[in-house]
Amino acid sequence: MKAIIIAFVVTIVILYYNRSYHKGLCVSLFFLVLLPESLVIKFSGTLPDLTVHRIIIIVMAIYFYTKQHQIQKVEYRLPFKGYLILLFISIAVSTAFSVVILKSFKALLNLMFEQVLVYYIIYNSLINLKNEDSAKLIKSLLTVLFVSMSIVCLHGFIERWFGLNIQNMLPGLMPEELMRSGLRYHSYTGRVRSTFPHAILFGYAITMVWPLIIFQYSQVKDNTKKWHLLNFFVHGSALFFTTSRGPWIGSMIAGFLIYIFGSGKIKRYAALAPVVLILTLAIRPQIATSVSNLMGTIQDSKSETLKGRSFNYRFELIWKAHEEISKDLKRFLFGYGDNSRHSLNLYGYEKISGRVSYFLSWDNEYAAIMLERGYFGLIVFVMLYWKITLSAFRLAIKTKNDKDFYVVLFIGIIIYAFMMTNVKVFSTQVTCIFWLYVSIVQHHYAKQKLLMQKYI
Repeated sequence: MKAIIIAFVVTIVILYYNRSYHKGLCVSLFFLVLLPESLVIKFSGTLPDLTVHRIIIIVMAIYFYTKQHQIQKVEYRLPFKGYLILLFISIAVSTAFSVVILKSFKALLNLMFEQVLVYYIIYNSLINLKNEDSAKLIKSLLTVLFVSMSIVCLHGFIERWFGLNIQNMLPGLMPEELMRSGLRYHSYTGRVRSTFPHAILFGYAITMVWPLIIFQYSQVKDNTKKWHLLNFFVHGSALFFTTSRGPWIGSMIAGFLIYIFGSGKIKRYAALAPVVLILTLAIRPQIATSVSNLMGTIQDSKSETLKGRSFNYRFELIWKAHEEISKDLKRFLFGYGDNSRHSLNLYGYEKISGRVSYFLSWDNEYAAIMLERGYFGLIVFVMLYWKITLSAFRLAIKTKNDKDFYVVLFIGIIIYAFMMTNVKVFSTQVTCIFWLYVSIVQHHYAKQKLLMQKYI
């Protein structure tokens, strides 16, 4: 069944690539965001599994290195190339000292293949076009992002009201992250994850996209305006259904940043969010109680509720990672290797609460990187994402044309960085959205530099 679905999807992608390279690229992004990560063909032995995302990326690479080169070719250095090389080196060294070398090597391939390669293809596909053509491609890419996320959110409605999720209908679709921690999807009663591997990741994907929807709504003046408004309501409802505090806080941060950096026009439209919230609370006042109870656990550092422990646990992971790598200079610098957290005996006491814990779940990307790549790997990782965020911030505050557009892209990048403080990012769907934003931002810088060189 899974193989048939994957074959069908890949056939559609190839058909569109044969019609037009850029149509194929858009359809590829559509499926990369839409489809569940766990739609996979598993192999026995040491061979890496073939997820539908990896197969689509292979098709993207094949057509990029064949058909794309028939289009205008611009020689321009990939932004952050030096930091990406450093990132590769840091992971490679950690892999060499890994306690699970094969798993660490697979993680290295996954990073370079599912993130860096996607970034490379999208960025170069944009930079190799004239300004008006690249603007059309950006619009098309964002349109398919909206459509795919809207479908995912509508699927969330079905899951919320009917308890049906496509990932439960097909056998063998449970992600390895949850299998290792001994959790099952049905344990998340009332939480919606749609086609994403976890409700939190689904919530953050929505949080990264809804500011762009507000921007689109503020720009259009035709009959499509009502559809953008409806799309915003759909995303907002699905975000609530995740019952995840992290994405809710991220959405508040996103709204705050719109009011700090956005123009008066987008601020007026962003005001729709609190209006919708107030109306919702007026109609369903019990929602306020649910939200208050959920958010209230943050204020109690000694909370014994599951959510309260979950909040504190993110900080515990930082202390635990530092404690573990401090046992040896080699581990202090280079860690235990990617994916080693599942193979280490981390049994011990939590520093803040004093509880006994097995530290099975690592819901903090930065803490997990500290444990698995040491301080060298953590510093490189933070440097890369700091440069990416700073670059987007500079564009957001300095650009005059399409200022609001680059503000909401900057917000999406900020939300991704915030997300990593409270969840381990194991979703290609989320990383594709992130690298799409980075590619668009860096495309703007590259075009400006090429324009300056033209007139010098």
